[in-house]
Amino acid sequence: MTTPARPTVAVIIPAYNAIATLPGCLDAIGAMQWRPDELILFSDGSTDATDDLARTAGATVIRNDGKPKGPGHGRNEAAKAARSDLLLFVDADVVISPTALELLVADMHTHGAKAAFGSYDDAPWSQRVTSLYANLRHHYVHQHAKREAKTFWSGLGLIDRELFLSLGGFDVEMFRHPSIEDIELGARVITAGHRIRMVPEAL
Repeated sequence: MTTPARPTVAVIIPAYNAIATLPGCLDAIGAMQWRPDELILFSDGSTDATDDLARTAGATVIRNDGKPKGPGHGRNEAAKAARSDLLLFVDADVVISPTALELLVADMHTHGAKAAFGSYDDAPWSQRVTSLYANLRHHYVHQHAKREAKTFWSGLGLIDRELFLSLGGFDVEMFRHPSIEDIELGARVITAGHRIRMVPEAL
């Protein structure tokens, strides 16, 4: 039995003035056991040191110099620039675990899925009450969800690049402001006849 070729992965981070959270996000990506082939940050009109931080971490920075257009737009533009087989979307305020990427890829491959997403953990990096509450609430939902998912989460979500582009990416016309654009994308993936996996071990 031959081992399948390892797919290439582009990590995509949409960011707007993310200086407060981006260092933790980038440090975690740099500490992953499975290093991505591309790291792309879409800077959505940032006026702080977001771009410099990203470049120092080795990221390719794509800029919108005008009024912010939202994370869905940023993810779409970065996906067009990527050349890897898979896209891993990570929000600029998310700190991922060292094994998250390989767990998502392995689960997708094992089950013949085209997308997969991880889970909030129960020990968030930030100890603010709002962060603790949000993390624990989402952690409970993710940990008790069915592994065969009908939705998608862009905070830590992996998807086949060709499929993503063929579906038109995130619908930024319907969702002009950050909302449920990732959930709606997941619904289109399922409608197109593909599988999405919820991987609770990928934190």
